[in-house]
Amino acid sequence: MSTTERRVSELLHAYGEELQMTDHDIERLEQDIERQHAHDRTVRTRTARTTPIVQAAVAACAVAGVVLGILALRDRPAPAPSGPPPVPTSQLAGIWRLDDGSGWLWRFTPDGKLLQSRSPDLLTATVPSDASAVRPAPGGFVVQDPADDPACVGSWTATISTEGRLVAREPDETGACPGDNGVVDPPAAPWLLTRVSPVSAAGAAIVPGKTVWQPRAVRDPAFLTGTWLLRGTGTLLTVDASAAYAVQDLGTGGGAVTGTVAVGTDGTVTFTPKGSTSCPATYASATYSETQLDIALATGSCGRLGGSTDSWVRLN
Repeated sequence: MSTTERRVSELLHAYGEELQMTDHDIERLEQDIERQHAHDRTVRTRTARTTPIVQAAVAACAVAGVVLGILALRDRPAPAPSGPPPVPTSQLAGIWRLDDGSGWLWRFTPDGKLLQSRSPDLLTATVPSDASAVRPAPGGFVVQDPADDPACVGSWTATISTEGRLVAREPDETGACPGDNGVVDPPAAPWLLTRVSPVSAAGAAIVPGKTVWQPRAVRDPAFLTGTWLLRGTGTLLTVDASAAYAVQDLGTGGGAVTGTVAVGTDGTVTFTPKGSTSCPATYASATYSETQLDIALATGSCGRLGGSTDSWVRLN
Protein backbone atom coordinates (compact mmCIF):
# COMPACT_ATOMS: atom_id res chain seq x y z
CA MET A 1 0.00 0.00 0.00
CA SER A 2 1.39 3.41 -1.01
CA THR A 3 1.82 6.34 1.37
CA THR A 4 -1.17 8.08 -0.18
CA GLU A 5 -3.35 5.00 0.07
CA ARG A 6 -2.26 4.44 3.67
CA ARG A 7 -3.23 8.04 4.44
CA VAL A 8 -6.66 7.47 2.86
CA SER A 9 -7.09 4.33 4.97
CA GLU A 10 -6.22 6.25 8.14
CA LEU A 11 -8.70 8.96 7.22
CA LEU A 12 -11.36 6.33 6.62
CA HIS A 13 -10.78 4.88 10.10
CA ALA A 14 -11.23 8.32 11.59
CA TYR A 15 -14.25 8.94 9.37
CA GLY A 16 -15.73 5.63 10.40
CA GLU A 17 -15.28 6.34 14.10
CA GLU A 18 -17.16 9.60 13.71
CA LEU A 19 -20.00 7.72 12.00
CA GLN A 20 -19.91 4.79 14.45
CA MET A 21 -18.98 2.30 11.75
CA THR A 22 -18.04 -1.23 12.71
CA ASP A 23 -14.61 -2.79 12.11
CA HIS A 24 -16.31 -5.01 9.55
CA ASP A 25 -17.53 -1.95 7.64
CA ILE A 26 -14.04 -0.44 7.58
CA GLU A 27 -12.47 -3.72 6.43
CA ARG A 28 -14.92 -3.77 3.56
CA LEU A 29 -13.94 -0.20 2.63
CA GLU A 30 -10.22 -1.01 2.70
CA GLN A 31 -10.88 -3.96 0.43
CA ASP A 32 -12.70 -1.59 -1.93
CA ILE A 33 -9.57 0.63 -2.00
CA GLU A 34 -7.38 -2.35 -2.90
CA ARG A 35 -9.78 -3.39 -5.68
CA GLN A 36 -9.91 0.18 -6.96
CA HIS A 37 -6.07 0.35 -6.95
CA ALA A 38 -5.84 -2.90 -8.94
CA HIS A 39 -8.35 -1.56 -11.43
CA ASP A 40 -6.36 1.67 -11.79
CA ARG A 41 -3.24 -0.29 -12.71
CA THR A 42 -5.06 -2.01 -15.57
CA VAL A 43 -6.15 1.28 -17.10
CA ARG A 44 -3.06 3.38 -16.29
CA THR A 45 -1.81 3.29 -19.89
CA ARG A 46 -5.04 5.01 -20.94
CA THR A 47 -4.91 7.54 -18.13
CA ALA A 48 -1.21 8.37 -17.97
CA ARG A 49 -1.91 11.93 -17.01
CA THR A 50 -3.79 10.85 -13.87
CA THR A 51 -1.47 11.00 -10.88
CA PRO A 52 -1.52 8.46 -8.02
CA ILE A 53 -2.82 11.19 -5.74
CA VAL A 54 -5.77 11.86 -8.06
CA GLN A 55 -6.41 8.12 -8.37
CA ALA A 56 -6.47 7.76 -4.60
CA ALA A 57 -8.79 10.73 -4.31
CA VAL A 58 -11.15 9.15 -6.85
CA ALA A 59 -11.04 5.89 -4.91
CA ALA A 60 -11.72 7.76 -1.67
CA CYS A 61 -14.74 9.44 -3.23
CA ALA A 62 -16.05 6.09 -4.43
CA VAL A 63 -15.51 4.56 -1.02
CA ALA A 64 -17.22 7.51 0.65
CA GLY A 65 -20.23 6.72 -1.50
CA VAL A 66 -20.09 3.11 -0.29
CA VAL A 67 -19.90 4.42 3.30
CA LEU A 68 -23.02 6.49 2.87
CA GLY A 69 -24.80 3.59 1.15
CA ILE A 70 -23.94 1.17 3.96
CA LEU A 71 -25.05 3.61 6.62
CA ALA A 72 -28.26 4.42 4.75
CA LEU A 73 -29.14 0.73 4.55
CA ARG A 74 -28.11 0.09 8.15
CA ASP A 75 -30.10 3.04 9.54
CA ARG A 76 -33.18 2.50 7.37
CA PRO A 77 -36.14 1.54 9.62
CA ALA A 78 -37.44 -1.98 9.18
CA PRO A 79 -40.68 -2.14 7.20
CA ALA A 80 -43.77 -2.30 9.38
CA PRO A 81 -45.23 -5.82 9.45
CA SER A 82 -48.34 -6.18 7.36
CA GLY A 83 -51.59 -7.30 8.96
CA PRO A 84 -53.06 -10.78 8.66
CA PRO A 85 -54.09 -11.61 5.10
CA PRO A 86 -57.67 -12.07 3.94
CA VAL A 87 -59.17 -15.56 4.19
CA PRO A 88 -60.36 -16.51 0.69
CA THR A 89 -63.53 -18.53 0.15
CA SER A 90 -61.42 -21.29 -1.41
CA GLN A 91 -59.83 -21.93 2.00
CA LEU A 92 -63.19 -21.84 3.77
CA ALA A 93 -65.06 -24.10 1.35
CA GLY A 94 -66.22 -27.29 3.07
CA ILE A 95 -67.98 -28.47 6.21
CA TRP A 96 -66.64 -27.48 9.63
CA ARG A 97 -67.54 -28.80 13.07
CA LEU A 98 -67.94 -26.32 15.91
CA ASP A 99 -65.59 -27.59 18.61
CA ASP A 100 -67.82 -26.85 21.60
CA GLY A 101 -69.69 -30.15 21.49
CA SER A 102 -72.96 -28.48 20.46
CA GLY A 103 -73.35 -30.47 17.24
CA TRP A 104 -73.43 -27.37 15.05
CA LEU A 105 -71.88 -27.71 11.60
CA TRP A 106 -71.01 -24.84 9.26
CA ARG A 107 -70.82 -25.27 5.51
CA PHE A 108 -69.07 -22.68 3.36
CA THR A 109 -69.91 -23.08 -0.32
CA PRO A 110 -67.25 -22.40 -2.99
CA ASP A 111 -69.25 -19.40 -4.23
CA GLY A 112 -69.28 -17.73 -0.81
CA LYS A 113 -72.41 -18.79 1.07
CA LEU A 114 -72.68 -19.95 4.67
CA LEU A 115 -75.13 -22.58 5.97
CA GLN A 116 -75.28 -23.55 9.65
CA SER A 117 -77.18 -26.59 10.92
CA ARG A 118 -77.50 -29.08 13.76
CA SER A 119 -79.55 -31.42 11.56
CA PRO A 120 -78.27 -34.17 9.22
CA ASP A 121 -78.96 -32.16 6.09
CA LEU A 122 -75.85 -30.28 5.02
CA LEU A 123 -74.96 -32.76 2.26
CA THR A 124 -78.33 -32.39 0.56
CA ALA A 125 -79.73 -29.01 1.64
CA THR A 126 -80.27 -26.43 -1.09
CA VAL A 127 -78.73 -23.02 -0.49
CA PRO A 128 -81.56 -20.63 0.45
CA SER A 129 -81.81 -17.26 -1.22
CA ASP A 130 -81.33 -15.50 2.13
CA ALA A 131 -78.18 -17.44 3.05
CA SER A 132 -75.37 -15.37 4.53
CA ALA A 133 -72.84 -14.18 1.97
CA VAL A 134 -69.13 -14.51 2.75
CA ARG A 135 -66.32 -12.56 1.11
CA PRO A 136 -62.63 -12.04 1.93
CA ALA A 137 -61.55 -8.99 3.91
CA PRO A 138 -58.22 -7.86 5.39
CA GLY A 139 -57.43 -10.08 8.35
CA GLY A 140 -60.36 -12.43 7.79
CA PHE A 141 -63.72 -12.28 6.04
CA VAL A 142 -67.10 -10.55 6.01
CA VAL A 143 -70.39 -12.35 6.75
CA GLN A 144 -73.44 -10.43 5.55
CA ASP A 145 -77.13 -11.33 5.59
CA PRO A 146 -79.45 -9.72 3.05
CA ALA A 147 -81.29 -7.86 5.83
CA ASP A 148 -78.12 -6.47 7.45
CA ASP A 149 -77.57 -2.71 7.56
CA PRO A 150 -74.55 -2.19 5.26
CA ALA A 151 -73.21 0.44 7.68
CA CYS A 152 -73.04 -2.21 10.40
CA VAL A 153 -71.33 -4.95 8.41
CA GLY A 154 -67.82 -5.44 9.81
CA SER A 155 -65.02 -7.88 9.20
CA TRP A 156 -64.52 -11.05 11.17
CA THR A 157 -60.92 -11.63 12.17
CA ALA A 158 -60.02 -15.17 11.19
CA THR A 159 -57.10 -17.53 10.67
CA ILE A 160 -56.90 -21.09 9.37
CA SER A 161 -54.07 -23.34 10.54
CA THR A 162 -52.33 -25.84 8.30
CA GLU A 163 -53.95 -28.60 10.40
CA GLY A 164 -57.42 -27.41 9.40
CA ARG A 165 -58.55 -25.37 12.42
CA LEU A 166 -60.46 -22.14 12.00
CA VAL A 167 -60.42 -19.40 14.65
CA ALA A 168 -62.93 -16.66 13.86
CA ARG A 169 -64.11 -13.69 15.92
CA GLU A 170 -67.16 -11.58 15.09
CA PRO A 171 -66.90 -7.77 14.94
CA ASP A 172 -67.51 -6.00 18.22
CA GLU A 173 -70.94 -4.45 18.74
CA THR A 174 -71.28 -0.68 19.15
CA GLY A 175 -73.97 1.79 20.14
CA ALA A 176 -74.61 2.54 16.49
CA CYS A 177 -74.56 -1.16 15.62
CA PRO A 178 -75.88 -3.21 18.57
CA GLY A 179 -76.78 -6.87 18.42
CA ASP A 180 -80.09 -8.37 17.32
CA ASN A 181 -81.44 -7.79 20.84
CA GLY A 182 -80.73 -4.07 20.57
CA VAL A 183 -78.15 -4.27 23.35
CA VAL A 184 -74.39 -3.79 23.04
CA ASP A 185 -73.02 -7.07 24.31
CA PRO A 186 -69.38 -7.47 25.36
CA PRO A 187 -66.95 -8.85 22.78
CA ALA A 188 -67.79 -12.45 21.98
CA ALA A 189 -65.37 -15.32 22.41
CA PRO A 190 -63.88 -16.59 19.16
CA TRP A 191 -65.49 -19.44 17.28
CA LEU A 192 -63.27 -22.54 17.11
CA LEU A 193 -63.97 -24.98 14.29
CA THR A 194 -62.36 -28.02 12.65
CA ARG A 195 -62.72 -28.83 8.97
CA VAL A 196 -64.17 -32.31 8.57
CA SER A 197 -64.69 -32.39 4.79
CA PRO A 198 -62.60 -32.11 2.68
CA VAL A 199 -60.33 -34.00 5.04
CA SER A 200 -57.86 -32.10 7.21
CA ALA A 201 -55.25 -33.33 9.65
CA ALA A 202 -57.34 -32.08 12.56
CA GLY A 203 -60.52 -33.62 11.16
CA ALA A 204 -58.86 -36.98 10.53
CA ALA A 205 -57.78 -37.04 14.19
CA ILE A 206 -61.34 -36.70 15.57
CA VAL A 207 -62.31 -39.64 17.79
CA PRO A 208 -65.62 -40.59 19.40
CA GLY A 209 -66.48 -38.84 22.63
CA LYS A 210 -67.38 -40.52 25.88
CA THR A 211 -70.55 -42.60 26.04
CA VAL A 212 -72.75 -43.28 29.07
CA TRP A 213 -74.12 -46.59 27.83
CA GLN A 214 -72.70 -49.64 26.14
CA PRO A 215 -72.91 -49.93 22.33
CA ARG A 216 -75.94 -51.87 21.15
CA ALA A 217 -77.12 -53.45 17.93
CA VAL A 218 -78.90 -51.32 15.38
CA ARG A 219 -82.51 -52.53 15.12
CA ASP A 220 -84.15 -49.55 13.45
CA PRO A 221 -83.00 -46.89 10.95
CA ALA A 222 -83.96 -44.24 13.52
CA PHE A 223 -80.92 -45.30 15.56
CA LEU A 224 -78.73 -44.08 12.69
CA THR A 225 -80.24 -40.61 12.50
CA GLY A 226 -77.50 -37.95 12.54
CA THR A 227 -74.34 -36.80 10.82
CA TRP A 228 -71.40 -39.21 10.94
CA LEU A 229 -67.74 -38.84 9.97
CA LEU A 230 -65.82 -41.89 8.77
CA ARG A 231 -62.77 -41.89 11.05
CA GLY A 232 -59.55 -40.74 9.47
CA THR A 233 -61.24 -39.45 6.30
CA GLY A 234 -63.35 -36.61 4.96
CA THR A 235 -66.33 -38.85 4.18
CA LEU A 236 -69.62 -37.84 5.79
CA LEU A 237 -72.81 -39.87 6.18
CA THR A 238 -76.17 -38.30 7.00
CA VAL A 239 -79.33 -40.20 7.89
CA ASP A 240 -82.56 -38.30 8.52
CA ALA A 241 -85.80 -39.25 10.25
CA SER A 242 -87.31 -40.59 7.02
CA ALA A 243 -84.45 -43.13 6.62
CA ALA A 244 -83.01 -41.17 3.69
CA TYR A 245 -79.22 -41.15 3.63
CA ALA A 246 -76.46 -39.27 1.82
CA VAL A 247 -72.74 -39.99 1.74
CA GLN A 248 -70.04 -37.72 0.34
CA ASP A 249 -66.44 -36.60 0.65
CA LEU A 250 -66.34 -32.96 -0.42
CA GLY A 251 -62.69 -33.39 -1.38
CA THR A 252 -63.38 -35.80 -4.23
CA GLY A 253 -65.26 -33.36 -6.43
CA GLY A 254 -68.26 -35.64 -6.93
CA GLY A 255 -71.77 -35.12 -5.66
CA ALA A 256 -73.45 -36.88 -2.77
CA VAL A 257 -74.73 -40.42 -3.22
CA THR A 258 -78.26 -40.54 -1.84
CA GLY A 259 -80.76 -43.30 -1.17
CA THR A 260 -82.60 -45.09 1.62
CA VAL A 261 -81.42 -47.27 4.48
CA ALA A 262 -83.25 -50.31 5.86
CA VAL A 263 -82.58 -52.63 8.79
CA GLY A 264 -83.49 -56.32 8.45
CA THR A 265 -84.87 -58.56 11.16
CA ASP A 266 -81.55 -60.39 11.16
CA GLY A 267 -79.69 -57.17 11.99
CA THR A 268 -78.37 -56.51 8.49
CA VAL A 269 -78.25 -52.86 7.42
CA THR A 270 -78.69 -52.06 3.75
CA PHE A 271 -77.97 -48.74 2.04
CA THR A 272 -79.68 -48.69 -1.37
CA PRO A 273 -78.65 -45.84 -3.70
CA LYS A 274 -81.42 -43.86 -5.32
CA GLY A 275 -82.20 -45.08 -8.83
CA SER A 276 -80.11 -48.25 -8.43
CA THR A 277 -81.55 -51.21 -6.53
CA SER A 278 -79.11 -53.66 -8.06
CA CYS A 279 -76.00 -52.67 -6.09
CA PRO A 280 -76.77 -51.84 -2.46
CA ALA A 281 -74.20 -51.69 0.33
CA THR A 282 -75.15 -54.42 2.80
CA TYR A 283 -73.67 -54.70 6.28
CA ALA A 284 -73.93 -57.90 8.28
CA SER A 285 -73.94 -56.08 11.61
CA ALA A 286 -74.01 -52.61 13.07
CA THR A 287 -73.57 -51.35 16.62
CA TYR A 288 -73.99 -47.80 17.81
CA SER A 289 -73.75 -45.53 20.82
CA GLU A 290 -74.26 -41.81 21.34
CA THR A 291 -70.91 -41.10 19.73
CA GLN A 292 -69.92 -44.03 17.51
CA LEU A 293 -71.24 -46.34 14.79
CA ASP A 294 -69.41 -49.55 13.79
CA ILE A 295 -70.53 -51.54 10.76
CA ALA A 296 -69.11 -54.69 9.13
CA LEU A 297 -69.61 -55.31 5.42
CA ALA A 298 -71.52 -58.47 4.56
CA THR A 299 -69.82 -61.10 2.43
CA GLY A 300 -70.77 -60.61 -1.19
CA SER A 301 -72.03 -57.05 -0.75
CA CYS A 302 -72.14 -55.25 -4.08
CA GLY A 303 -71.46 -51.76 -2.75
CA ARG A 304 -69.84 -50.20 0.30
CA LEU A 305 -69.69 -46.83 2.02
CA GLY A 306 -66.07 -47.10 3.13
CA GLY A 307 -64.06 -50.21 3.77
CA SER A 308 -64.92 -53.72 4.96
CA THR A 309 -65.25 -52.50 8.54
CA ASP A 310 -66.09 -48.86 9.19
CA SER A 311 -66.01 -46.81 12.34
CA TRP A 312 -68.02 -43.59 12.21
CA VAL A 313 -67.91 -40.67 14.66
CA ARG A 314 -71.17 -38.89 15.43
CA LEU A 315 -71.02 -35.15 14.75
CA ASN A 316 -74.67 -34.41 15.60
